[in-house]
Amino acid sequence: MTNAVIKRELRKKLLNRRRALSDAERRAYSQRIWSIVEATKEYREAKSIMAFASMPDEIASLRFLQRAIADGKEVHIPRITGCGIITAARLYSTEELLPAAFDILEPPKINPITDPAMIDLMLISGVGFTESGDRLGMGGGYYDRFLPLATGAARIAVAFSCQLVEMIPIDATDQGVDVVITEQGIIKCR
Repeated sequence: MTNAVIKRELRKKLLNRRRALSDAERRAYSQRIWSIVEATKEYREAKSIMAFASMPDEIASLRFLQRAIADGKEVHIPRITGCGIITAARLYSTEELLPAAFDILEPPKINPITDPAMIDLMLISGVGFTESGDRLGMGGGYYDRFLPLATGAARIAVAFSCQLVEMIPIDATDQGVDVVITEQGIIKCR
């Protein structure tokens, strides 16, 4: 089997695991994960953070985004600008988020775009992760194209522990993470 076929099957399996979590589990685990993130040196020292506005079955991020803004962080959210292309758009309040492509919440078009090299901390979602920092996304390559541009950013994945797997087939363009944080704690990868 090719990497693409293996990834497609693994993606289906991991999405089913994530979607099997109850709303109560998702809320409790999300709160625990963000508490761990907020206690990290990377978060405390970051001036500029790129995170994500969560989809319904992902780690709930809106409360964290509000907290980061209240903490005085510059918060940026991915904005899809083309096929497989995202930029970092400034977020001033979670109340300004609007549904865009794939029903993903994004800041309004009037909000400024940030130079990826100015981001100190990337908080990255995904479908699956390994303890060595390999990442499986939704298959569009958005983060794989963006992460190399964020040259000074620490890369921290946030995921439920049910999203951890032993192995993800990796292609030359796949980008990994430095740390994975789940509701069970911190895994240093690289």
